[in-house]
Amino acid sequence: SGLLLVPLMFGMVVSSTFAGALVTRTGRYRIFPVIGTALITLGLGLLGTLDGSSTRLESGAYMVVVGVGMGFTMQIIVMATQNEVPRTDLGIATSAVNFFRSIGGSIGVALVGAIFSSRLAGTVREVIGSGGALDPGEVQQLPPGTRARYVEGFADALTSTFWLLVPVLAVAVGLALLLRERPLRTSNHEVHVVEV
Repeated sequence: SGLLLVPLMFGMVVSSTFAGALVTRTGRYRIFPVIGTALITLGLGLLGTLDGSSTRLESGAYMVVVGVGMGFTMQIIVMATQNEVPRTDLGIATSAVNFFRSIGGSIGVALVGAIFSSRLAGTVREVIGSGGALDPGEVQQLPPGTRARYVEGFADALTSTFWLLVPVLAVAVGLALLLRERPLRTSNHEVHVVEV
């Protein structure tokens, strides 16, 4: 599974580097979270079109789209937050973004995992008569017709879960549109004016 996620990580690293360089050069950052959340939404919609006969090339290409969206979004949001708060609160703001990202990720993975598991259990009961998921070796041992139905059911459970995430990301696009863009700071030092 780690190797299958390489396209996602590749898209994320390349787009994050590109966005960082462009923000440094232009000072403009608001557009990146807007494009990024839109790309993540598109990528999840594309992942929702996969089926049992889809190739790794297809899923990899769709994961690149999601990865590019994540690269355009994740670090830029941290930078935008740091740019918004007073210099004295930089540490608090950065840790708050990371904290809420961790909490959101944990809750999201648990919810999405529970939805997928529930859908998969229904499929498995339909195909093989029991509720437990099979490992790849057990799937290969199934008769060809049963194996094809199981793989198709697994793909349906997974893709329908992706489709459930599309509206959530559409809300993220709307929130990204509300992001204010301020001129980037050029220094981390406070200037104190002393009146005499």
